[in-house]
Amino acid sequence: MKQLRWLTVALIFFTSIFSCKGGWVISEQISDNFGNTSFQTTFIQQNHIRFEGASAITILQLEKRLITIIFPTIRAYWQGTPQELTLSMIEAYDSQVQTLVLSLPLDQQSEFQSMYDSIKMKMLHADTTHIASGIGLNRTDSLLDIGEHKAREYHIVRDTIVVEKIWITQELKPYEEIDIQQFIRLSNQINPYSHKGITLNTDEYLELLSNGLILKSIKVGPIGDYIITQVNSIKEINIPADFFYPPSNYRKISLAHAFELPMVEPDGSDY
Repeated sequence: MKQLRWLTVALIFFTSIFSCKGGWVISEQISDNFGNTSFQTTFIQQNHIRFEGASAITILQLEKRLITIIFPTIRAYWQGTPQELTLSMIEAYDSQVQTLVLSLPLDQQSEFQSMYDSIKMKMLHADTTHIASGIGLNRTDSLLDIGEHKAREYHIVRDTIVVEKIWITQELKPYEEIDIQQFIRLSNQINPYSHKGITLNTDEYLELLSNGLILKSIKVGPIGDYIITQVNSIKEINIPADFFYPPSNYRKISLAHAFELPMVEPDGSDY
């Protein structure tokens, strides 16, 4: 409830502030086949993108290739480049994995450590500009009314198997002035640590994203599980520039430190 109250106040504040260019606020609902539901709000303006989830806020400054992760409940943030994010995640995982390994029976410790080392190597050498073979985007003839907008259905396929369905409208263009290639690179860098859908680097996909908006997606898992993301509302408003920076009274910490800290509810509404 505190987050909803804060968001309402923020939106009212935005409408009264002058900014040289208008921005966008997109609210989405994310649900799965297990009955879990969460919400995300995305703010877009002048090559800055801010994602707000239940427990953290992620900000992308595309021109600087800078990622900021804010933890409102502990009034702290992490900031760095995509490569620094990977190294920080590995640092955070290392301490937790070592504790877990020591708690396992001796005959299982080596196998678990080897599995983790393999995952770590993949993280270190991941190429966010490369498209794995067999992945493509297929246009369909199906149109769907989502809210007040018409959206065309596309399928993201891997080796002819549909792994995600997306519905894109060209009636809304929040990413029109965004460096879309840089956005895709940073999104792919963050994707392993989030529930976001698949992002591609194909010319067709980039063109669609630059000139439209994904209003709905269904990401299909290998055992019939799925995640549905749908836009509930979208508004064009003016956003203050400092909204895309961490609060001045928040302290900068490592991700390992953030994972170790207790998530204490703040006693005020500093953010």
